[in-house]
Amino acid sequence: MLGDWRSHLEYQSSIESLLSNAAPEDYPRIHYYREGIEKLYVLNLDPAKEVLQSRYSITGRPAAFQPEIIRALLVMEDLKIDGIPELVKRLRGDSLLAKICGFDPNDIPGVGTFYDFSNRIWLEDPKKFQARKKKVRKVLRKPKETPKDGEKLPPKHPGIVKRIVDRFMEGRPFPTPPERKLQELLARTVVDESIKMGLLGDPQNLTIAEDGTCVESYADQYGIKTCNCKEKGIYRCNCDRRYADPDARIGWDSYEKRWFFGYNFYVLTAASSYHDLPMVLRAAEAQRHDSVIAPFELSDFQILYPHLHIKYLLLDSAHDALPIYKLAYHIGSCPIIDLNRRGAGSVTLPGPITITELGIPICKAGLQMIPWGYCKSRDRIKWRCPHVVGAEQCPLPERCSRSPYGRTIYTRPSQDLRLICPVPRGSTAWKEFYKRRTSIERTNKRILVDYGLNRIRFLSKKQAFLRATVMAINVHLDAQIKYKREKLDALFAKCKNTAA
Repeated sequence: MLGDWRSHLEYQSSIESLLSNAAPEDYPRIHYYREGIEKLYVLNLDPAKEVLQSRYSITGRPAAFQPEIIRALLVMEDLKIDGIPELVKRLRGDSLLAKICGFDPNDIPGVGTFYDFSNRIWLEDPKKFQARKKKVRKVLRKPKETPKDGEKLPPKHPGIVKRIVDRFMEGRPFPTPPERKLQELLARTVVDESIKMGLLGDPQNLTIAEDGTCVESYADQYGIKTCNCKEKGIYRCNCDRRYADPDARIGWDSYEKRWFFGYNFYVLTAASSYHDLPMVLRAAEAQRHDSVIAPFELSDFQILYPHLHIKYLLLDSAHDALPIYKLAYHIGSCPIIDLNRRGAGSVTLPGPITITELGIPICKAGLQMIPWGYCKSRDRIKWRCPHVVGAEQCPLPERCSRSPYGRTIYTRPSQDLRLICPVPRGSTAWKEFYKRRTSIERTNKRILVDYGLNRIRFLSKKQAFLRATVMAINVHLDAQIKYKREKLDALFAKCKNTAA
């Protein structure tokens, strides 16, 4: 059962007391740990108790140190400590660091306690993972054909995106992923607080960006041989073998243009503001296409944040599939998706008006017409004559319309969901919105590079996702402490000479 849970106010009081009563010889180390202290001081773990409650029985010996373990994991990523064994070693050798995390320096839990916590918060029986590690299966080989520059591995099953989207739109739930509790921990502990502070923009008109990122496993992609081919002088065989990381797969990194062995971590981030804060993370197989993962991620978003609304959905050309557009309109969002040039779209307009591959009408004179707003009630986009609005000089000897207002054309998204968008493609507004899609790239960079997920040696999806979630929490805390600087400076004023 879940043991005593020290409240956030009690923890803050202990930190205030620690700083007020610090000895002069502790000032340099307090200054060294200052950023970590600030993060833990503003992090309210009271909502985490409700998230973890269901993972503990109502009988038995009470489990201790749950909030302290979470704080220690945050400190581990903030200080870039290699792993849990090294973290426990640091805690037992540094009484100040132990107190900052909320531990009694004379009662530091062992390494096994931290791993037990990760097993409990991961919604899968550890025995099943061990069974997969022992299972002998076919050798993994790289596909013979390498994708072209900028392209990703196509979905293995044709039509799979449509089937997944149809299931979403019919209201049939997806299976609960094993990382659900970690998703809830991120949402309830820091994302909700960031929303209250206004760091994500208007919660009822969010701009969201989504994309996947490659996370490599430290396990050997060639596996562990169980045959005796080597004794026979056969060093390259296709015999079945075991894998230290049985859930990892071979995928294609379209950015670095190479094959990798690991996972595809799909991230949903808030692009409304300039803080680049992640809201949902999901782990998938390395070869899984982004358009296949997107519906699952949006389903997670609706479960975690039923009170929020996505107004604009920013996606790259890997998501340029008709079912994704239908899904965006189904949830009441406007899709801002770059076109995949391999796709094809066609729209028929009355009269001498044609349309470009970006969905922009071309007038009789061969000029691109100018977007003049979107009427939501009639679901149509208005386009005006470029000559009348002063954008270009008309080459025709006679105007094609007698009206001083000029020729007007209307296009509807229902004519072609892919080409015709409420925010017209090629318009200044569309370009400004799509620029915000780089928010997801900065979010991934914060997790992979700044906090170093790509340098961690992990052998399971559980280990990788736990650390990625803790890093995402740290990203939120980095933004939150900037807005509480005055209060935190007053806190450290109690400790003399912190700048020494």
